[in-house]
Amino acid sequence: MGYLEKKDYKKIKNIIETFIDSPVIIDNLFKSLVLFLKTKNPEEIKIIKETKFTDKPVSIVNAVRVKNEIENADLAMHRFTEKLRKESDKRKRKKSSKVVS
Repeated sequence: MGYLEKKDYKKIKNIIETFIDSPVIIDNLFKSLVLFLKTKNPEEIKIIKETKFTDKPVSIVNAVRVKNEIENADLAMHRFTEKLRKESDKRKRKKSSKVVS
């Protein structure tokens, strides 16, 4: 697989899998990245062999994103409920006006 070792490509694929859930997208992104790396000159690309990742920044960012998504979902659900109530009230009024007349 080009000038990188197989274990390097496995690590790259594992990193992609960390952030993306869809297997199809993972495979396409990985294949695209491999083709890109094969077209580059090995001297142009500096590869850092050992990198330390911490989970805290990602966890904090994800926690904030999840909190925001939940708040947005609650707000959207509230708006939708209000819309349904208004439509229901309109239908009730129409039915009651038809019965009276």
